[in-house]
Amino acid sequence: MKKLLLLALILVQPALRAQTNVYHPMPDSAAKWCITYVWGMCGAHDEYTIYMKGDTTIGSNQYHKLYASGLTYCQGPPSYYFNQYRGAFREDGTRKVYAVKQFALNETLVYNYNWQVGDTVLNGPPYVVTSIDSILIGSTYRKRWWTNAWFGAAGGNGDPSVSMIEGIGSTSGLLCAFECQGVEEGSVLNGMTQNNQLDYSKNTGLCNFGVGMKEYKMNWEIFPNPTTGVISTPENTKEITVTNSLGEIVFQGLEGKGLKQEIDISHLHPGIYFVSIKTPEGTLTRKIIKQ
Repeated sequence: MKKLLLLALILVQPALRAQTNVYHPMPDSAAKWCITYVWGMCGAHDEYTIYMKGDTTIGSNQYHKLYASGLTYCQGPPSYYFNQYRGAFREDGTRKVYAVKQFALNETLVYNYNWQVGDTVLNGPPYVVTSIDSILIGSTYRKRWWTNAWFGAAGGNGDPSVSMIEGIGSTSGLLCAFECQGVEEGSVLNGMTQNNQLDYSKNTGLCNFGVGMKEYKMNWEIFPNPTTGVISTPENTKEITVTNSLGEIVFQGLEGKGLKQEIDISHLHPGIYFVSIKTPEGTLTRKIIKQ
């Protein structure tokens, strides 16, 4: 029996090495990266998805364009953003990935899938590759480069430090590969999909891979709740209706007729009410407690 187990291990090791010798390039379409970015003293968060959308030519090189949709909040109701241009990236024929980030004039080297242990991945602070192993993605193994960069305020979803995975990018986020970390800030990659297949997953409970305006807006929640008066509504609200527990309309506002993004219901008696809003993405209703 021991001989059989030893033989199995001997046979498996070359197979694993063979899998990691197969290079997995960065995606060229239909990929999405779900990221959390923590910043500021108030514990502010950005929860967003970066996705590929079309190509562009900059200079003599062709790049894949990247956009983001998500939400940001800091001690208040979240604000949403959609289809926000974040930059573009390309991979050359030598396993190097370059990006022209938002507002940048020139490209920078983001990933080099040839890095060896001891190589510097970022100057200032000088992060280096500390070890190289492999990780099972789907049914195949991909190379993974560990660094001495840390996750800062974002935590690491269980990882001790920031790593780079072949064909996926940094576990700190796609474009914010190693540098977006600090005592009061940090970013972390929660998940990544390609062609609607989950390639990487660490904390996809925070992910919204739909990335469209409808998917984010339909996650709207009333803030504050319970409330003593003013509540907020999503952007592009066309109509809002507040009813009491008997179904009677106690407040109604229409676009163009004094409807604001914040409404005051301080005049209502304490109790349970239902707030319905209509947006271009659909209609949703939330329960609210008026104190």
